[in-house]
Amino acid sequence: MTAAAQTKKKKPAARKPAGKKKGMPTKYSQAQVKLAYWVARNGKTNEEIAVALGIAVSTLYNWERRYPEFAGALNAGKQEPDDQVEQALFQRAIADTSPAGVTACIFWLKNRRPDRWRDRHELETTATVTVRQDVEDAIIKKLATDGGFAAGVGPVLAQYTPGNGKGGNGRKVATQN
Repeated sequence: MTAAAQTKKKKPAARKPAGKKKGMPTKYSQAQVKLAYWVARNGKTNEEIAVALGIAVSTLYNWERRYPEFAGALNAGKQEPDDQVEQALFQRAIADTSPAGVTACIFWLKNRRPDRWRDRHELETTATVTVRQDVEDAIIKKLATDGGFAAGVGPVLAQYTPGNGKGGNGRKVATQN
């Protein structure tokens, strides 16, 4: 090699314009949205829908997050078969038919409509409890003087004085012997 060839610098690779993403172009289209709706309407799972669309399941979930129209089409497509199964469960329940069919319906609904068919429902409650000092003092006094109360607890409660506005309010009071 000649000295001139060795000193020749390579040109930097051309950069892609900002905003262009790497990777394969998306298969997402309005035709995919319509197909997803009709496949979902036939009661197919997300995995089966992904196969029908020719995409990976992870892509299906990405499209659901990225494209509200796609998520809406999937949900609308799943609505009809879920309604049919729910109605079938109702019909079986009132007709009192085989337990196997009812179990299958329940299984379907627990998986497809967990918000309405889960075994455990979580409820959140808040409450404020206010104990009047005079009631608390009366309870402590009664427990401390009750002869039938457990022998070990009475002497402990006797160390506490009812609230009297002079350092009481259930606080331990030093006693002189």
